[in-house]
Amino acid sequence: MNKKHIGSNLDDFLKEEKIYEQAQAAAIESLWNMLIAESEEKIRVLANGRGLNWNKMTEDEREKIVDDLLHENWFKLRAV
Repeated sequence: MNKKHIGSNLDDFLKEEKIYEQAQAAAIESLWNMLIAESEEKIRVLANGRGLNWNKMTEDEREKIVDDLLHENWFKLRAV
């Protein structure tokens, strides 16, 4: 890195290197992957708490449990 980048921010550096959009897209993809992994783990725990094995469920069964959980939380929020 040459001295012209000392004190500049990362966005400016990435733009000068013409990789800003690529870096931004990679960061967004990484964030989505992290959120998906965390959500998958949480849904497995919730299914297990109901005596269900997420890995053995069909796609229809998975959709139903997700739908049930979403509506369950919706009604809890509305009751407050």
